[in-house]
Amino acid sequence: MATKHIWKGREIAPIPGFTFDREAHKYALNGRPLKGVTGYTGRLRDHSFVKQVDLDFGSHVHRYLHLHDTGKLVQDIDPQMLPYILGWTEKRQEMGWDTGKMLSEFPNCSEKYLIAGTFDRLFETEKWDWLIDLKTGQPDKVTGIQLAPYGLMSILRGLTTAGRLKLAEVCIDKTGHCKMQLFNYKVELNYFWMAYSLQNHLS
Repeated sequence: MATKHIWKGREIAPIPGFTFDREAHKYALNGRPLKGVTGYTGRLRDHSFVKQVDLDFGSHVHRYLHLHDTGKLVQDIDPQMLPYILGWTEKRQEMGWDTGKMLSEFPNCSEKYLIAGTFDRLFETEKWDWLIDLKTGQPDKVTGIQLAPYGLMSILRGLTTAGRLKLAEVCIDKTGHCKMQLFNYKVELNYFWMAYSLQNHLS
């Protein structure tokens, strides 16, 4: 059974024919494979120095924080995860990001541009809708280029507007300290279209 997502007091209608295989991390629309946003932005990053163990650990932290924010963390907490949970919780409280007004790990797509992706968090506050990317590494300027198309898909889906949208990366280190980096939606979207156009031209 498909998961129901509630946003701003209403259930989000599913996109007909859109599927996401979470295990394989593959998207499709009416059986046609869709390229994920990170398929366009991944080449903008230097992954040569990143170890697989660090990638796996980052995924582990993401999973823990998702379960914690959605109230599904029922097992004993891994001691390694505790600083991340506490640091992230403190940042949420500081920013007024309420898990009761949140979408977490939400798969989305654009039928118009045939792109897809899963953002980490979208929070509604009185003035803004905050689209968040969570990291366990160092701040990364490419994150803004990744967040912008997530924002575009959210706007096209009716989840937010360009006037309400804020993009932010939150990096959490092993002590729980958080660094936040903000991005301009329109500027970063222009950068994404450059990567999108170039890769479609070369493919």
